[in-house]
Amino acid sequence: QSRVCELIGNQKGEQVWVSTFHRFANQKILKPYWEHPFFSEVLGAPRGKIKIQGSKFKLSHYVAQSSKQYLSSEQLKHLKEILESEKLIPSFNSWVGLVRSYGFTPRTYFEQFPCQFATVEDLNLFDDRISGDKKAILFLYFIKIWIGYDAIIREHGEIDNDQLLVFATLFLEHNQAERKALRKRYPILLVDEFQDVNVCQYRLTLAMAGKGSNFSGFGDIKQAIYNFRGSSCALMAKLKELLTNTTVINLPDNFRSTEEIVAVANALSLTMPESFSSEPMIAHKKGKERPALMSFRDSESQFSWITDKILSIKGQGVKPCDIGIIYRNKHHAAKLENEFIERNVKFCYLSSENSLYEEPDVVKIMTYLHLICVPHSPFLLQALFSLFPSLKWHRDALLDRIKAGGSFISEKGINAHMFLSSLSPDNCPDELLGRITEIIRLILSCSERIAEVNTKKDPAMLKSEFVEKQKDVVSGIMRSYIHAFYAIAYRSKQTKNEADRFQALTQHYFDQIFSGLRTTESSLVEYIASRPILLGKRDRNEEPDPEAVQLMTIHASKG
Repeated sequence: QSRVCELIGNQKGEQVWVSTFHRFANQKILKPYWEHPFFSEVLGAPRGKIKIQGSKFKLSHYVAQSSKQYLSSEQLKHLKEILESEKLIPSFNSWVGLVRSYGFTPRTYFEQFPCQFATVEDLNLFDDRISGDKKAILFLYFIKIWIGYDAIIREHGEIDNDQLLVFATLFLEHNQAERKALRKRYPILLVDEFQDVNVCQYRLTLAMAGKGSNFSGFGDIKQAIYNFRGSSCALMAKLKELLTNTTVINLPDNFRSTEEIVAVANALSLTMPESFSSEPMIAHKKGKERPALMSFRDSESQFSWITDKILSIKGQGVKPCDIGIIYRNKHHAAKLENEFIERNVKFCYLSSENSLYEEPDVVKIMTYLHLICVPHSPFLLQALFSLFPSLKWHRDALLDRIKAGGSFISEKGINAHMFLSSLSPDNCPDELLGRITEIIRLILSCSERIAEVNTKKDPAMLKSEFVEKQKDVVSGIMRSYIHAFYAIAYRSKQTKNEADRFQALTQHYFDQIFSGLRTTESSLVEYIASRPILLGKRDRNEEPDPEAVQLMTIHASKG
């Protein structure tokens, strides 16, 4: 909005609504019309105030609940067999995201899907193994899970981001009066990056555009990158047929990319089935290197090559802040972080995303891991005070204990083990002392486990075998964190669903923290010690560190 005001002035700029598809759908369609019977009676949406659930872990938990409740035990077993035997088959989350990008609900998708069941209700009531083609069976099981997921999220009075867009699109398509009112309110419609819209967004655009006399779409089909989530450059090419009196204006000048990149793009565009213009792009930027296509056998090889490349070009005099790494999702970023930490490459994020080690739950896990392995860690006691409410209440008394000195202070700093062990009824309340005693007992038992695999004692043992032994120890530490340490230090009363979600989330973060274990040459203690405890929030507005390589999502890089 501010950029628009800068370009055309505040008076005109403030009359323009600038937003994403999702924000427009929420603010201008769902919120004003949410009480319309179409949402609750036709789409089965929850009544009352709109509550958008954005937590991936809560939504994953709803999927897990639905799988258990809406598939029989025999069907669930059959589904697992299919998923294990067919490696290229999509997961439920990938599949349902793609299907909803076309604007489907479970019922409308079932109606398009030829199968042996007459109605979606018949499918839902069927409890035996489904027979037929594997892919068709898989999708029918997925439809059942989807039906259950929609019912569970509705019970919680929530909708998710995909539903938000699907509901808004279906509402406009089926309600002429409201559609006309919105067109009248927004008579001019502009859509940027049109090559990346999916079918659902495309349908929403057409519902708002009418005959298209006041519609403009801006995009470049050569930059279409979201095919995996339902986008297609064919949609943009089809506009000429759907909207009357369409004028195509080609903008061939490219001021961003080098000559070498433009040459590759022009060559590739000649092979594309869809096209708006045969006129090639014209580069206005000189370059030094040709684009290179690399392929790797696994993610470890890929991240190792990226790090080698960074160190190489840094050695040639390139500033770290001039090196950008673009990644698709946070899963890739977490693995990169571990590789960079291992190889001593400084990095920072340009996007609004947290680093893996900035996540509040990861800070708690790292506090536990440092407490076991790195008792002299400089931020450990600070982390304990910040994160444990029971310690925080007695902070002043504990600080006085530190100032008074003792055997827990050495050249390395304060030994958290010895400090906690030195507390007594004289300087620590009984209820807190009892908890601390439990924590110390737990720490010592985990320390013994780590000591067993901290060095590779048997020279004949393969690296892979040793890593598996380390992973077993890490799994044991994770279980102790979930069932003992967390309960002592943090947990209030949790419902079973909340406890299950917490367990799944902890497993996810442990997997990410130890994703570099297979390739590291460090011992387990060294590996943990090199992972930071990050306290406090990063200032999103501060200038990037000139000594740090810059990590960014595809979206951030476009911005």
